Amino acid sequence: MIKLSYPVQDELTDPDESWLTAQYLKGPNDFSFVAFWIIAFTYIRAFFMKSIFTPMGKGLGIRGSKLERFEEQMYILVYYIVSWTCGMTLMYHSPYWMNTDHYWIGYPHTKTSGAFKAYYLIQFGFWIQQIYVVNTDMKRKDYWAMLIHHFITCALIGFSYFMHLTRIGNAILCVMDVSDVFLAIPKILKYQGYTTICDFLFGLFVISWAITRHYLFPIIIMSLYNKPQVILDMEWNPAKSKYMSANVRLAFLGLLYGLEAVLCFWFLMIFKVIYKMFKGGSADDNRSHDEDSGEEEQVEEKKKA
Repeated sequence: MIKLSYPVQDELTDPDESWLTAQYLKGPNDFSFVAFWIIAFTYIRAFFMKSIFTPMGKGLGIRGSKLERFEEQMYILVYYIVSWTCGMTLMYHSPYWMNTDHYWIGYPHTKTSGAFKAYYLIQFGFWIQQIYVVNTDMKRKDYWAMLIHHFITCALIGFSYFMHLTRIGNAILCVMDVSDVFLAIPKILKYQGYTTICDFLFGLFVISWAITRHYLFPIIIMSLYNKPQVILDMEWNPAKSKYMSANVRLAFLGLLYGLEAVLCFWFLMIFKVIYKMFKGGSADDNRSHDEDSGEEEQVEEKKKA
């Protein structure tokens, strides 16, 4: 399960080559690798949150429901730093770095390095596991938007992987991951009471969100909108591993438009936070749970009594 399937075996194969740089194909056994990571992330998340981030939060004086949110944001911060770094490293050393035409040139891209295949399938496992998380954690105010986002993300990763569209998939994952890093940091600081620096970092998050999700992401969408029919023959021919037909392009565009719609909904919520800040408030993420809930409310009631 934890070993990659379908290594390329031909006359050019070096038996001593590292699995990271060796070439791999795709196939149904890859679902076993994804299934392993869905389960693994459930235990990894629980271990990091309860064995590492709970003691860390308590040591910083965080209590009540804020402690649970602190644990979650620390886990998200660590994951997105790792995933974004891996994704950007792979993209930087690729032909499609700063050149969206190479999403399509040479299609179908049936072979990937072991490092790329592991990165992509682990991301797939993470996002499927996040559907479980969003349904078992305390409900967020934007529960339905988050659930739709996760389903679209999983559909895009699976769709792009088995239809050999992983180059554009890698680019999308990278532009999505980075702003989540900038969001997690001010939240973590806010739970520790650092309101001023939190507000400043929230401003950096808004800038990163606008650039990555409403400038770079639309550039990727426009590449899909304009380029495949120019560069490719748009032939549906599974025997030749060709899946980029006119209908597939439209389906892929539909998923990306749906994702952008969710991002626009969240950006509207972010503007509400900005408006609140200009009115003298602080940078609270109004997508999250109520700040004064659960255990903290009970403490306040006992004080009043």
